[in-house]
Amino acid sequence: MPHSPSNTGFVASTAALTGCCAFSITTGLLIAEVNLNIMREQGAGTASLVTMTKRTLGEGSAAAASAAYVFLHYALLVAYLR
Repeated sequence: MPHSPSNTGFVASTAALTGCCAFSITTGLLIAEVNLNIMREQGAGTASLVTMTKRTLGEGSAAAASAAYVFLHYALLVAYLR
């Protein structure tokens, strides 16, 4: 058994992992639903994350989502190059 979850126990670790998995699945399905609705409205084959954010949350949130997207990819680039 890995050392990190050994203090909390198997049941607590399993519950935490199951909760994280459920959260990931739920958010993925919600993003897919918004994506499909926007693609249907536009009649286009694709819809970007920025387009989805702009249509659902407005311009300010689209700018924040763009900044978060750029920061995430910059962090991944730095992590992979180290």
